[in-house]
Formats: sequence, C-alpha cells, structure tokens
Amino acid sequence: YKEFDNGNIFRLIETFSNQNVPSDKFEVLCVVNNPRRDEQENTLAYKENQQTLALQKILGSESMEIPSSFSVYQRAVIEKALRIGLNMHFIDATHGGVEGNMGIARQAGVIEAVKRLRSVGQLERGIIAHFDADTVVSKDFIEKLLRTYQDASIDSLFLNYDYVLPHGTEELFKTTKQNELQFWCHRLHWLMKGKP
Repeated sequence: YKEFDNGNIFRLIETFSNQNVPSDKFEVLCVVNNPRRDEQENTLAYKENQQTLALQKILGSESMEIPSSFSVYQRAVIEKALRIGLNMHFIDATHGGVEGNMGIARQAGVIEAVKRLRSVGQLERGIIAHFDADTVVSKDFIEKLLRTYQDASIDSLFLNYDYVLPHGTEELFKTTKQNELQFWCHRLHWLMKGKP
C-alpha cells in the first residue's frame, strides 16, 4: 500500500537484485493492496498502487520502455533487475478491497506462493520468506536461507531483521513486529504441513 512514491518498492527490487545467488533460484511476490474506497474514489493511494502494479509489465518485458518520469536511481534499479532476470510478480489486491487488514494481504501472498510451489513440485522443500516492502536484507540472505533449509529437519525458521522506526514509536513496534513475525512463521508451518 503506497510503496511507490516513498521508494520502498524500488529498494525492495534493489535488495533482491543484489542477492549473491542466481536469480533463477528464487522469486519475489508483491501483494499490492488498498481499501475498496480507495478504488471507488480513485484516491492518490490507489493511483500510486497502479504505478506499482505497472512495474510488472516493465519487469516482465525487456522491450518495455522504462518511463521517462523515473529518476536516475529508479531507472538503474529496473535496468539491473532486467539484466539479471529478477523473477518478480505482483499480486493485484487493489480491486477486491483488502480493507486495511494487513493480515489478509499477507495471507494472499502466502497462498499464492504455496500455489506456485505446488505447481512446480516444490511444496515440501520450497521456502517462503515474508517481508514488508520497507524491509532490506543482506546480499547473502537468500544464500543463507537456502543453506539453512538444506537440513531436512528444519521446517520453520524465526528471523531477526532490522526495521527503521519512526521516532517515538520504538516501544510500540518492538512488540508488534516480534509477535507478527512469530504468528506468520507458525501460520506458514501449518499451511505447508496441511494442519489447521
């Protein structure tokens, strides 16, 4: 939701374009969502989300021209993603109205990831890592994740990650982010193993 103008979507693309494993070893799914009223009222947030969704067309085709309105940084990020063949897909949840419920938006991403893993016969050994658009990971993140999951006894993993907090909200987010991460790791475990 509203990740284009603040640059988060470009930092996310850059983060995964800079991974030190070949881009055919992973893919990135982005759920783009907004409340139904944003679509109905054609708000600035809805228009911004449509710009984010348009990135799918650019990233999916080397012949698609990068808009002239893109900054030098945005252009460089997209060009690198195209050069390395970053496998990135956008899930359009802007029309159904994910009424401000981040859990439902995240669940849509996990469900799509499970479908994609199942379609290529990788559901049992596939890995799903879950992030917000403002998350930045190290260049060796995918490599470490793949190496860790080579141990067949591991089916869930709890990760620490850095989160830049708006001044004055540190205590609020310290608890919220930790609980949120633990909940989704457990949900993923249940979903992958077919439990409730």
